[in-house]
Amino acid sequence: MKALAVFKRPPEPARETARTRQGMSVRVDAGLLRAFHEACKHHGLKPSELMEIILWNALDEPPLSFEAGFNQLMKGKPHVETAE
Repeated sequence: MKALAVFKRPPEPARETARTRQGMSVRVDAGLLRAFHEACKHHGLKPSELMEIILWNALDEPPLSFEAGFNQLMKGKPHVETAE
């Protein structure tokens, strides 16, 4: 298992209510899912925390919902439903 230190953690908002969170449902290979949950346990993270770290790093650190560049990035993109 790669050390989590290999990945940068995404920035955190000043207060949690500044963030917009959305759910997602995906289907992955059973072996990947098992390894994902083992990594969560190993690093003491919730699945959503580890998924954010993985996605943020894999997608080249895009702006997050509470960051200034987010609205500019989303300009002209199809609307995405948010769960609030």
